Amino acid sequence: MANVGEQTLKAQEAMTETRQPFDLSDELQRKIDGLELGAAVEHLKEHGYGTLPDLLSPAENAKLREAILRACKGYPGASMLMHRDPVFTEIVLNPKVLALAEVLVGKGCLLSQVVASVRKQGPER
Repeated sequence: MANVGEQTLKAQEAMTETRQPFDLSDELQRKIDGLELGAAVEHLKEHGYGTLPDLLSPAENAKLREAILRACKGYPGASMLMHRDPVFTEIVLNPKVLALAEVLVGKGCLLSQVVASVRKQGPER
């Protein structure tokens, strides 16, 4: 029987297990399947980018847009947004966002900054 120190070390290793991007553990694959992210992960792997079109409702998207515009204050962008509005925290803690982050960088990733950009409206087509 393992002693408490060995059990603690094994638990810590399991919590921070690092794998290569797209090398999904069985646990992460179940999470991806449960969140219906399989197509998004495959697209991300093949093309290097992905979208989550149903991540936000129209009302949530409008709330996020307004928070970004307030944070940018007329400038083309802003950084260090986590403390400026709870909506930024809601986005980064969304289970789908967290699952994709784990696919790309592994467990225990650390978010260091949230940034936003505002593009000027282009000409009418």
